[in-house]
Amino acid sequence: MKNLKISTRLTAAFAFLLFLALMLSWIGIWNARSSQDVSQEIVARQQINQLMTEWVRAVEVRANQVIGYVLVSDPEVLDHLKKGIDTNTNHITKYDEQARALFKSSESLRMYDDILALRKDYLAAMNEAFKALDSHQSIVATEIVRDKLPQLAQAYVSSIDTLRAHEEEGIQQAQARLSQQARTSELVLIIATLLAFILGPLFAWRVMRAITRPLADAVSVAQAIAANDLSREIRAGSNNEIGQLLHALGAMAGNLRDTVGEVRKGADSIASAASQISAGNLDLSSRTEE
Repeated sequence: MKNLKISTRLTAAFAFLLFLALMLSWIGIWNARSSQDVSQEIVARQQINQLMTEWVRAVEVRANQVIGYVLVSDPEVLDHLKKGIDTNTNHITKYDEQARALFKSSESLRMYDDILALRKDYLAAMNEAFKALDSHQSIVATEIVRDKLPQLAQAYVSSIDTLRAHEEEGIQQAQARLSQQARTSELVLIIATLLAFILGPLFAWRVMRAITRPLADAVSVAQAIAANDLSREIRAGSNNEIGQLLHALGAMAGNLRDTVGEVRKGADSIASAASQISAGNLDLSSRTEE
C-alpha cells in the first residue's frame, strides 16, 4: 500500500466511493423490480379471482335457466330463457379465454384443467337434456335436470371455488412476500448506508494519511535544509512520488554536506597557507632588522 502512487490511491478512493454508490443503486433497482414482479402477480391473481367469481355467477344463473327451460312450456318464456342460456354460455367462454392467459403456476393450470373437465361433463348433460326436449322426451329431460345436472353443477362450481381459494391464498402469500422483501431491502439499505458512512471516511482517512504524513516529512526536511541544518537524516519509507521526493531531498542534503565539507577543507588549507606565509614574513622581517 505504501508503495502505491498517489494517483493510484486517489483512483482507488474514488472507485470505492463509486462502488458504494453503485451498490446502493443496485439494491434500489433490485427492490423496485422485485416489487413490480410481485405486484404484477398479485394483480394477475386478483383478475383470476374476479373472473372466477363472474364465472360461478354465470354458471349458477345458467343452471337455473336450464331448469326453467326444461320445466316451462310457455314459448315466450322459453325463448327468453334460451337467450339467457346462450348469453351466459358466451360469457363463460369469454371468461375461459381471459383466464387461460393469466395462469402462471403449474398448480393453477392443473386446477383449471379439472374445471374444464367438469365443465365438459356439465355441458354434455345439459345438451343431453336439450336433445331430449327436442325429441319430445320431457320426462327424460326433467330427470336429467333434477337428478344429474345439480350434482354436476355442484362439482363444477366447487372446482371453480377451489381454484379461487388457491388464488386468494397466492395473493396473501405474495403480499406477505412483498412485505418481507420490503423489510429485507430496507435492512440491506441501512447496512449498506452504515458501511458507506463507516468505510468511506475510514478509507479516505487512510488515503489522506498516507499522502499528508510523507508530505509533512518532506516539508520539514526542506525547511531544515533552508535553515542550514544538514545533519538531519532523511529516510523514505516508500517508492511513490513522495518517496522519490524524499530520496531527492536526501541526495541533495548529502551533496550539500559533501560540498560544505570540501569548502571547509579548502578554507582550512587556505588558513594554514596564510599562517605559514605570515610566519615566513615575520621571520624575513626579523632577519632584515638584524
